This record gives sequence, C-alpha cells and structure tokens, in this order.
Amino acid sequence: MKPTESGRPQFSNEDAQARVLGLWNVKSMARELPSERDQNFHIRAEGGAEYVLKIANVREKREVLEL
Repeated sequence: MKPTESGRPQFSNEDAQARVLGLWNVKSMARELPSERDQNFHIRAEGGAEYVLKIANVREKREVLEL
C-alpha cells in the first residue's frame, strides 16, 4: 500500500476490496485497470452493480483531483 517513487499507489485487488467494504460497506470483487499515474479498479458489487475506484497519485495536485 505504499506509493512508488513516482507517487503511484500500489494497492492489491484485495486491498481495494477491503477499502470498498470499509468505506461503503459493499462486498465486492476488484480487478485492477490500466493506469499510468493513479491506480484504478473495476469494482463489481455482490448485487451486480459496477463501479470504478480511483486511488490518486500522492503527487497529484488537489485542484486537478477536484476537476
């Protein structure tokens, strides 16, 4: 769960599932999606709903994230 020197997060699929469960109480399966600076996951909830979880690069400016 540490960022690399580039600031890119390094979460596993299991880490993403645990975050989704902890933050939103949603049991899910996570699959990492391609991303250069951030880390993104396709989240499939138990009920079939689908989401994208984006974990931002620690070096990204807040103003950019809020776009």
